[in-house]
Amino acid sequence: MLEDCGLKSSTSKLTIKEANPRYKDCFDSQVIGSNPKQGTVVKIGSTVCLRYIPDEVIIESQKIFDELQRNKKESKERTRENLSVVAKRTKQSVTKIFKRNNKEKIIGEDMPNE
Repeated sequence: MLEDCGLKSSTSKLTIKEANPRYKDCFDSQVIGSNPKQGTVVKIGSTVCLRYIPDEVIIESQKIFDELQRNKKESKERTRENLSVVAKRTKQSVTKIFKRNNKEKIIGEDMPNE
């Protein structure tokens, strides 16, 4: 297609090291970047470098995304459990305080006024 417009093309594929969760929904050989950027006016005969994503990078990107989602879910569960423990301890402390105050009131009522 570029050749039809009088341009030369050069291709470069992403490597596994460049896998990123943002590529998880790409399709095989999808162009993800170009140099010069898309929409730039260039002279006829110029070379345009196209970066594309191979299937193995897409698969690795999906694995990274899944791992991030799993970690996020586990973190939320730990936070929820910690909050539950804190709420339970707080409730127990408040209950002890009220029981202590009630005992003091009862003891105070039993004592005659002088």
